[in-house]
Amino acid sequence: MAGPLLASLARSTVISCTRQAVLAMRISLPPSPSNYLAASRQFKTNSMLLMEYDKRLYEAAVYEENKKYYIDLKQGDNNKYVKISEKSEKNKTTTMVDSRYLHMFTSKLVEAESGKMVSTLQAGRKCYDFHQETSEHESGVVITDTDSARKKQYRLFISEESFKEIVNKLNYINKEFIEDEGAVSLPPSSNNYPASSSRQVNTSSSRPVEYDKNLYKSAVYEENMKHKNSNKKYYIDLKQGTNKYVKISEKSRGKIATTMVDLQYLQMFTSKLMEADSGETVSSLQAENKTYDFRQEISEYGARVVVTDTDGASAKPYRVHISEESIKDIIRKLNDINDKFGKQE
Repeated sequence: MAGPLLASLARSTVISCTRQAVLAMRISLPPSPSNYLAASRQFKTNSMLLMEYDKRLYEAAVYEENKKYYIDLKQGDNNKYVKISEKSEKNKTTTMVDSRYLHMFTSKLVEAESGKMVSTLQAGRKCYDFHQETSEHESGVVITDTDSARKKQYRLFISEESFKEIVNKLNYINKEFIEDEGAVSLPPSSNNYPASSSRQVNTSSSRPVEYDKNLYKSAVYEENMKHKNSNKKYYIDLKQGTNKYVKISEKSRGKIATTMVDLQYLQMFTSKLMEADSGETVSSLQAENKTYDFRQEISEYGARVVVTDTDGASAKPYRVHISEESIKDIIRKLNDINDKFGKQE
């Protein structure tokens, strides 16, 4: 009789002591500061985790086979910011951009994708660097986000496959949510986009040609069976800026070379391209402030036509190499553009 009674008493004592100990632990925890959440949710906070509590104003996603991108516009305590996340099976990387700098951020992103050298974007305590990167498996733009206060770097890769869709979403955010809120402008020296950086076509328009409306898009692909890393792509686009013009881009080994031709000169440009391909000596084509030279070049790898585009304003030449394998397809596409759109001019 005494045994069970003693056991029951011992059990009650243990439970009572345990409850008191837990209660004492709870009471002894230091109180959280009253402004803890408010302070941690600001854009410049060190607590990345608690930024998830910021109000979401816009969200979108771009999906690839093995990767996802998330684009969110959020409202912090003092400002709006855009969060861009790249998520694959193993990793998730994120960069965040204060909304005031989003327009400049997007412009530099587009420049980098076109193969240009892009200057650093200084945005408060953050610096963003952009460069194009190509590997055997994919190509795209790498964004390096350096936080000077935290002395940390974050790198985010935007693939070629998803790039245009992501840029469209960033432009949409800027137009619908930010444009009227006093975004930070580019300094006057950069705002004019000199011909050497934006490759304008006989126009004084200050916006980069990447934003001009596409009227026609096409591509020619070639594969180098001996050197897989030498595979090449050509893009032929008709765009509407101040005037219509054709943009011809050669992409190989992570580099892009581009020439642009005002539509009114396209027929003469194509004729001289054909002459050069036949091995003839071709005179220069003068097109207002631009001069185009054409010559055939033969090497151990085959024949190609080199088009040298010299802009009179910058005196800087640009060269596009059109290979023997692709030139007939490209000429067909240029003739197609001229037939469909040239007669409208």
